[in-house]
Amino acid sequence: MRPRILRLSRVASKKEAGSIEKRDTATGKGTSSVLLDEPACYDFAFAYGNPSFSDRIIWLQGPEPVQDGDQAVVRKKVPVNSAIVAAKSLVFQNMLSNGMAETDKDRPVIVNVDSEQEERAVLEMLYFVYTGTFSTPCLDRGDRCEELVALLTVADKYGVAGMVAAVSKVWANLLDDLEWLQHTAFQLPAPYLQYVAVKSLKAQACDTLFQRFKEVTLWDDPVFKLLSLEGVSYLLGRSDLEAKSEEEVFTQTLAWVRGNFEVMEERQAAMRELCARIRFARMSGEFVQEHVIDIPEMAFPLAQRNVTEGLAFAASSRSPKELNEDSRFQARKPNTFVLRFEATLDAQSSDQWSPAVERNGATWHVLVRKQSQGASSSSKKSTVGVFLSIAQTDVARLTKFSKEVQMQTWVKKVADGKWALQRSEKHSLGPTNLEGGRGDVFAKSWEQVGRGEYVDASGKVALRVVVTVLSQA
Repeated sequence: MRPRILRLSRVASKKEAGSIEKRDTATGKGTSSVLLDEPACYDFAFAYGNPSFSDRIIWLQGPEPVQDGDQAVVRKKVPVNSAIVAAKSLVFQNMLSNGMAETDKDRPVIVNVDSEQEERAVLEMLYFVYTGTFSTPCLDRGDRCEELVALLTVADKYGVAGMVAAVSKVWANLLDDLEWLQHTAFQLPAPYLQYVAVKSLKAQACDTLFQRFKEVTLWDDPVFKLLSLEGVSYLLGRSDLEAKSEEEVFTQTLAWVRGNFEVMEERQAAMRELCARIRFARMSGEFVQEHVIDIPEMAFPLAQRNVTEGLAFAASSRSPKELNEDSRFQARKPNTFVLRFEATLDAQSSDQWSPAVERNGATWHVLVRKQSQGASSSSKKSTVGVFLSIAQTDVARLTKFSKEVQMQTWVKKVADGKWALQRSEKHSLGPTNLEGGRGDVFAKSWEQVGRGEYVDASGKVALRVVVTVLSQA
């Protein structure tokens, strides 16, 4: 009897399938598309493991211990249809058509596996390329985390992009578990983040973690004590953390450290990781003197230096405070964040995208565009357009609400390093309007700005866009 299966990867259209394309990690823009086929292309369950519909055989070969070490033995023989596996796996497609030994139809295709877990994952992958599904036994194992990591590993290794998306869907349903949530947010291997599905999964995990613990007042909940050091550090690094004061942030952080580490050296090691994200400049001098500077957990040079620098900043005049961009010295603003970008103003007219920032339930970029102005060819000129953009991968998350934002565009003067405000405007962004900004932010031509006071020796302009989310529905 066939096992009960969970339908995961069938897509309604090729438009939906586009969500698994690989993207550039800096811009969020697609570089090459790997699309799933229509659902009918997965109706090959009848042929899975059936020699009558198979023209090749895969040998899963793994190590077995012997007296003098390990030797390779065949652990499993799986009949396959070469056309089906080649259609779904780029690696098998190359193996079966590259003119090497695997091309010989009279010879088995050798697949090396290093463990029983990898063997299960490869078998599950072969099942997936026939059916577009995972078997229930695969998902019912107690060690689901390790199993899904193994599935993700073989999907990436053998170029089965549709399976990467399917694993991500299963994974997303398990984010209610705190340990699983933190693993997803902080321990996903970097190479897998080239896939949009995995990158979105990580962003979803980070956002879920933040939404769960963004109110510092609730950090005395016993569940907060279960957070890892990476989790607490991530929360402290967020400028949109909601707290009555920075004193409350420090008090709750110290309580977490004391609740998780008994030995003073371990407490100091934890505070060494966390203190750089605590904003001592936003504490009162009295609080620092009574509750911070002399406690044993802060008795190491880095902590003392951070506290001293914070107090010095608090005592400085207004002008240096306004120019300082170090987040350690800034007040936490739950709905305000900053995107920084260096754009090149040369003869090229291609769009330039800043690195992404994940905030307020969306992925944000700054877009610098060479904008054409004027109706006729004789009057047409190019200007510098600066836009705030929400990544297209977030459209599904934005379908039920829109955002009204205040966008301030600042540019740095090369001569004195000071920031000058160019524009401050409101924009409404949502699923049908993913960009907001100005096509002529400098009120000068592209060429004039490129020769002006804002361009450094390498031809770059430093931009800082301050975004405040005013409302969202």
